[in-house]
This record gives sequence, C-alpha cells and structure tokens, in this order.
Amino acid sequence: MNQKLYSNSTIRIEAQVKLRDGTLTDPTGIRFLITDPADVTTTYVYGTNVQLKHDNGATGIYYVEWLALLPGKYRYTWESYGDISIAQKGMFEVEDSRW
Repeated sequence: MNQKLYSNSTIRIEAQVKLRDGTLTDPTGIRFLITDPADVTTTYVYGTNVQLKHDNGATGIYYVEWLALLPGKYRYTWESYGDISIAQKGMFEVEDSRW
C-alpha cells in the first residue's frame, strides 16, 4: 500500500488468487492473518469468519476491511490451501490520526 494511512481508519486489504497463467481462480480455502503494532495476530478463515469476504462473487478476489486502531506497522499474510496453495504477504504503516 502506497498511500498515507491514519489510525481509526478502515483499510481494505485484498488478495487475488491466480493460476500460473494469470487466470483468477477460487481456491478450496483461504485465510488471512494480520499482526498489529502490539504484536497481536488475528486470523480469519473464509466461510468461518464474516470479516473475510469474496468480492461480490468475482472469481479469485478476496478482501478484509480492517479497522487500524493503532499507529505503527501492520504485517499480513494471505494463504490459500487445497487445490491451489499460495501465500502472499504485505505490510503497511499507520500514522496517528491525532496531532
């Protein structure tokens, strides 16, 4: 993510699951893990946790809308499993929204 992010903001974090030829596909399962600046990790599993969503039925696109309460660095990982096993990771930094 290359934009300025501030605490108390909701951030959309998206994953695109693709085959080697670039075709979007739905895996058997997908999970999202995020670690906040306090080093607390939260895990969401598609079909179990309503926070992990399929993008309006669009093949291979999943997302979480995360409320970033704390300023600092957030690290996240997407893991698909079953017929297609891949991992994607990223990070973003949140600045304090208050002066």
